[in-house]
Amino acid sequence: MRPALTVVDPVLLGRIVDEALEVLATSGVLIEDERALARLATVGIGTNTARRVVFPRAQVEQALAAAPSAVTLHTRDGAPHATLADDRVHFVPGSSALRILDRRTGAPREPTS
Repeated sequence: MRPALTVVDPVLLGRIVDEALEVLATSGVLIEDERALARLATVGIGTNTARRVVFPRAQVEQALAAAPSAVTLHTRDGAPHATLADDRVHFVPGSSALRILDRRTGAPREPTS
């Protein structure tokens, strides 16, 4: 038996998801990347003048339903390394730092290590 940590009362999970969908549909998300905005426009999601993008609830629910239930990360050589699914936990350093805010220049940049 694997140990489990419950941080949120399971009864509240549905409410949290519902309220998150409401925020996405009303307040939206500030997106500054032109390529991302163009990609969203291809599926009918536009922006206002402040680059705030709202995501209609139906489209978010459709995207979640179409998303895979697991993602496999591979090594540089192409061998499977870790499958992200269910409650599996993996330590994968650097997998989320696609760009770094350089503390010296204050500008975003590609990672160098």
